[in-house]
Amino acid sequence: MTSVCCSLREIIAGLSPYEAAVARKALLEGQDSLSFDVIACLPREISYLILGLLDPRSLNECAQVARLWRSRAMAKDIVGNVVRRAAHGCRLPAAAGSGHELLRLLLEREWRWTHDRPTICKAVATFSSIAALAVSSEWFAASYGRRLLAWRVVGGDAVLSFDVWTISAKSLSICSSGETLAYASYLRHAVVYSLATREEQFTVRSEVEGIDQVDILHEYFALQKQSGAIEIYNWKQRRLLARIAPPGVTLCSMKICSREWIAAASTDWNVHVFRIADGSSVATVDSGSVACRDHATDHRPRLKATALRPELVKVALFSSHYWLVFDVHARSMRAQGFTAQHAGDCHVILDAHFSHMLTASKAGGATGWQSAHVNASGRRCLLSIPAPSWVTGCRPQGTTGGMPRAAIDDDNMLASVQQGAIAILRFAR
Repeated sequence: MTSVCCSLREIIAGLSPYEAAVARKALLEGQDSLSFDVIACLPREISYLILGLLDPRSLNECAQVARLWRSRAMAKDIVGNVVRRAAHGCRLPAAAGSGHELLRLLLEREWRWTHDRPTICKAVATFSSIAALAVSSEWFAASYGRRLLAWRVVGGDAVLSFDVWTISAKSLSICSSGETLAYASYLRHAVVYSLATREEQFTVRSEVEGIDQVDILHEYFALQKQSGAIEIYNWKQRRLLARIAPPGVTLCSMKICSREWIAAASTDWNVHVFRIADGSSVATVDSGSVACRDHATDHRPRLKATALRPELVKVALFSSHYWLVFDVHARSMRAQGFTAQHAGDCHVILDAHFSHMLTASKAGGATGWQSAHVNASGRRCLLSIPAPSWVTGCRPQGTTGGMPRAAIDDDNMLASVQQGAIAILRFAR
């Protein structure tokens, strides 16, 4: 009840004086009763505001409480808002038209993440350190040694569809459409490849600074330099659109959200939203005050973002121990729906998404990193990732050390096993 009341106070603070008076009166009338029902006591409009902030699993649980709760929780507008906030729209089939059908699919997917073992589509022995991993919908990419590879899921199996020899990658990104792959090397140049033809479509070279990160979405390509400055290109037109370098701000991670917005995180855990067309600032969210500032600022955050609607951006911000998810209204410069989790003292976050957080635990002795866990809506499930001996048929000599690399999205996970092999796992139905 404490968490509900905290959310309720925040909502009441934004109500009109009349609505706030009605809400307070309803709460005072029911607080002395042992069977206090917060949803039944509140006006319909205010209860809709509360239910609309829940995740799909919590909304489904509220619908099982009573008939009144179900009628309000399963209202069309509430279900639609919850589904959009879950940020899974791009993964769900378009044929599932109604919000209730999308909610059912979301609940099934979450059940699989929490209860099922993943399906291993591919296990690849590398025998060398893995430099970068990337996953996007039906595509996976990895860089190790001088090889840059990408697999496409076909009929439940991952088929190698892209293989070029190049310098080891520092950063990889796959377009959500599956058409292009962005690559940044340690030699201060970035390339856009066509996944179908393996040809270089666009190349940028940084003469002075190294390139820390790249991202690509449709015709837009962004790179972030070591200084934190971001350059945005239209790679099809081969022209620079904007250069982003806010004074007094050190940017450390970025993500193209849509054709209109690009989001970036700073070292102080603030999130900035810029226009792609000219690089102008649209919104700044002080998320550091929410994410346990005393500890989170010790680590540079990583960022994932997507545009749920033209004016609404979903953001996931995480470091090695903290994970923060919230929405940003780019036009009104407001943030809402903050959800924060701590990975625990014995776990390190390898990667995170809008609904899932992948952590690893380190075993004692010379065995190194052994187990992985996925957190879904606060629950944790253990994943069995194959050992290098299972993949390669032989036990590696000694230990490779270092933290394993991983990439995760709605349905897929790409994990390196002690840097000796790559396991491609899927949770899709």
